[in-house]
Amino acid sequence: MKRSILLVLLAACSRNPHPASVPSGGGNVIAITHVNVIPMTSDTVLGDMTVIVRGERIEAIGRAGRTAVPAGARVIDGRGRYLIPGLVDAHIHLSNRADIDSVVAAVLLAKGVTTAIELGGMGLPGDSARLQLRTAINAGHRPGPTLYIARAQANDSTMTREGGMRRVEQDHAAGYDLMKVYNRLSVEGYRGITLRAHQLGMPVVGHVVRPAGLEATLGSGQRGIVHMEEFLYQYFGFRSSDTLTAQDAKLDTAVVSYFARITAEAGTYVTPTFVTYQAMIAHAEDLDRELARPEVRYIPATLYNAAWIREKNERSLMFAHPRRLHHLRAGLHYQRLLLQAMHREGVPLLVGTDAPVAGAVPGFSVHHELQNLVELGLSPYEALSAGTRNAAAYLRKDDFGTVEAGRRADLLLLSSNPLDDIRNTRAIAGVMARGRWFDEGALAALLARSAR
Repeated sequence: MKRSILLVLLAACSRNPHPASVPSGGGNVIAITHVNVIPMTSDTVLGDMTVIVRGERIEAIGRAGRTAVPAGARVIDGRGRYLIPGLVDAHIHLSNRADIDSVVAAVLLAKGVTTAIELGGMGLPGDSARLQLRTAINAGHRPGPTLYIARAQANDSTMTREGGMRRVEQDHAAGYDLMKVYNRLSVEGYRGITLRAHQLGMPVVGHVVRPAGLEATLGSGQRGIVHMEEFLYQYFGFRSSDTLTAQDAKLDTAVVSYFARITAEAGTYVTPTFVTYQAMIAHAEDLDRELARPEVRYIPATLYNAAWIREKNERSLMFAHPRRLHHLRAGLHYQRLLLQAMHREGVPLLVGTDAPVAGAVPGFSVHHELQNLVELGLSPYEALSAGTRNAAAYLRKDDFGTVEAGRRADLLLLSSNPLDDIRNTRAIAGVMARGRWFDEGALAALLARSAR
């Protein structure tokens, strides 16, 4: 599917919907006063606080009556509002086309996503546009989240151990942050990648490598499995698209606790991406209903016409058959059981959406996934941890994911308390990304420029 989408993208004309400048803040001082802070260092609310931001960093946090606001600082009144770390989408894809990717980045930011993990461009030749976008965002020339990027997935069934090591060295030298492994990667190539990545400090994430198997993948030091459905595909050979056999009969619930335990023991992070799997079901059930959702207007036109419309929507075309829909629903039920078992065992979870694949709208889907986690038994604080601090630990970074002095000034100002109701993450009153403040008007303008 991705290959056909990209051919359409290549043929489309370019456009640049966003201005080069964004709200300043890199060298300024901003004070958010009298605000309720949810620091995400613990399940607590610190009332009536002042947060001082200087440049890209949080400089100080203290009680409003005891914390001086620097002269000349821009003051943002936080009375009655709640300040949390900016959200993280731990699984997105960019197209490597500046016109498309700038829209995706702007919509992510407008919905409170200040960090995103990009797991391989969607197949277009070269990678320069993604890396250039990362640089432009960091410099304040484009609105968007801080990006951590993997090159195209390693999926070569003939790769040698030495070839795997070379691939890591090349990606590391080119400035990529992660290694992504995929289904058909050879065992020897996988060994070379995991060894050299460990030596260079690059996290290895991705699918379960089929030739290696689930247990070997978990034992390899692979940092993350980026879809919960991967447990079904490798271990059971489950295929929701198979209409000839009773696929759902393969899903043995007796091994749910085993999966959860060995994943917890390995310390492997899991990104469920339930919103993506749910979208396959929803698009197969009623595509017209799904395409009429208001947020779909923020999918860039080229991408929408290449993958979302009825004639090109492979999810609708493939899964509308009743038996296939039955298998999808059985697979989703099993994944929910897995999530609950993994949560009980303490498996570290992440919020990721696979956006902008069909059905997953950048930014909007993050809030849907947070709600999914709470509905499956996580507390709002635990769900927020999956969408903030856990991602920093996943990347072995200590400069984002919490509201603490010294952290990158990635902040989300909310009108209501998300610890009371996780849906309150959608009540966005402002976003700060790397110290740059976007009030409600600026966020509305980003969305307006991004709409089709």
